[in-house]
Formats: sequence, structure tokens, C-alpha cells
Amino acid sequence: MKPDLILLTDEPVNIEGRAELLMGQETPVEHFFQRSHGPVPEVDLASWRLRVEGLVTSPLTLDHAELVALPAQTRRLVLECAGNGRRFFDPPPPGLAWGRAVLGQARWTGTRLDALLDRAGLAAGAAHVVFVGLGPAEPGEPAFVRSLPLADVRARGVLLAWAMNGDALTPPHGFPLRVVVPGWCGQHWLKWLTRIEVAATEADVPYMRDDYRLDGAMIRGPRVKALISSPADGAALRDRVVRASGIAWAGEAEVSRVQVSIDLGASWHDAQLAAYGGGGAWRRWDLDLDLPADMSGTVVVLARATDDQGRTQPERGEWNTLGYLWDGWDRIQVHT
Repeated sequence: MKPDLILLTDEPVNIEGRAELLMGQETPVEHFFQRSHGPVPEVDLASWRLRVEGLVTSPLTLDHAELVALPAQTRRLVLECAGNGRRFFDPPPPGLAWGRAVLGQARWTGTRLDALLDRAGLAAGAAHVVFVGLGPAEPGEPAFVRSLPLADVRARGVLLAWAMNGDALTPPHGFPLRVVVPGWCGQHWLKWLTRIEVAATEADVPYMRDDYRLDGAMIRGPRVKALISSPADGAALRDRVVRASGIAWAGEAEVSRVQVSIDLGASWHDAQLAAYGGGGAWRRWDLDLDLPADMSGTVVVLARATDDQGRTQPERGEWNTLGYLWDGWDRIQVHT
């Protein structure tokens, strides 16, 4: 098991991060959460191939060396599970009871998918891109297959990534190749990619048809959120100052404001924001608050974010049957 992280299940492996480890521009691989629907496959790189087929005029078959030789981009992006925060819904929905830190930010290096599709040549009727990965699903479960509209592949600048934070992907994070969708939730970031099929329609599979949808629509990006990374939940203050720091992100949008409260939301104070890291990245925030003279014992610290479209994090997330996209105020307790 990774150091300092939270193991939810070991077959398949599902590991939650810790909020206090999510502060820098890049989350180290050893501190990155893991979400899998099945076991990590063993890959023989010598025989592994990526195939691009379906509604294309010139199907492609590429080995790993050929992929890595293609023109590449590197982008620093947040990866967040759509179920992040599920355990805060009331009543609890089914599914893994994720807490606050099922996310991380890394430098992802790979080639643009739309450039590869242009090389293959799109045939008449091409409208969706279906991703198929290696490895069996969990026993009794369907294979994890995802698809994206072709228009979103181009608009989001989807990458096929082979590196994370400057090093080759590790097996738990998708080696040898994974999908990276800037500003969208992790279910789209399919790991262990081995086949791409261009199709006329969305993939008709359970993980597209039944899961990762709200009100019938496919979940795309996360909602605007702030997370308190420091102090840690339950920490004892050294003096009468709450030195709060954290991160905020907004999927396809940009975070424009972060506010902190130490009086249960009666008043809010603006935090200082670090420079924006670009579409799909998080922003660090910092704020020091002096405790009022009459405040002692346990203090609840709240944080909320607002994006550049005017959407503000609500007090509580809107309940849904599968427990997706929790976006309620982040909260910790500290002790004087």
C-alpha cells in the first residue's frame, strides 16, 4: 500500500489520497489516488499495440516506440473521480464511500488524439470515439469501455498519455497508455488503452448507458470546488491564528474566488489566489484568520470557491442516486 493513503478495497485496488498532501503543482505518484474497476493488467510492451479502427479510411497499428516518437504535448491537469465526496451525501448512495481527496494533479505527456484520428482519416458518419483497455473486468462485471463525442475530443484537446510527472506511467495509473481529458472527470480517462474505434454512435455498454450519468446526461467535468489542505482535519493550533491553505478547481472553467469562514458561514473572507495554471488545472489559495477572543475549543473551518461563470460552491451537494459530483463546502475542525 502507498504511504499515508487510505485503502478502500484491495481487489480491485482503490486508494484514496489525503487532502494535506494535495498542495503543490504536481501530486507525486506515490501520493496519487487509485481507482480501478478490475485488476491491473500485466503488459508485455514488446507485443503491445494501439489499434485505431472503425470509421476510418486508413486503420492504424502503432507500437509504443512509434507513439512516443509522435509530436507530444505536456499539460498540468487535475484528475478527479466523479465519486469524490460520495460519503458526505445523506442518505449515503451505493458505491465506494470516497472522502475528500479522490483527486490529484500531474503533468501528463502524450500526443493529441485528434491528430492521430486525422492521420487515420475519418470516414462518413464518424461522430464518436470508443476506448477499449486491456485487462479483464472484476469478476461478474462488464468490461470498462468508454466513448466520447468526436467534437469534444477536438474541443478538449484529448491526449493519449504515456508519461506522468516526467516519467513513464506506472501500471496502476495506466501503463503503457491512457486517455487524458482536460477538465473532465476521471471516468473518461481510460487506462491501459489498447484499441480506439471510431463509431457513429455512443458506445452501448453499461458504463456509458447506466453509470456516470445525471438526469440522463453524461457527466463531463467536475463542479467548482475548494479543498482545505492545511491545517489537517483535527489539528491543534499552535496559536490563535488559522493559517489556511488549499486548492480549488472548476473543471472546464476557471476559479475566480475562494472564501473561508470560521463562524459556520455567517461571514466569509477572501483568500489570496495563486496564478492560474490553465484550463483543467487547480489554483492554490492561502488565508490567515485571527480567531476572535470569544472563540475557543473546536473551530469549524469552511471553504468555498466561485468560478469565472459565477457559480459558487453550495453548502451541500445535490443528492443523486449514484453519489456523483459532491460539491458541498469543504470543512475541517481544528482545536485551540
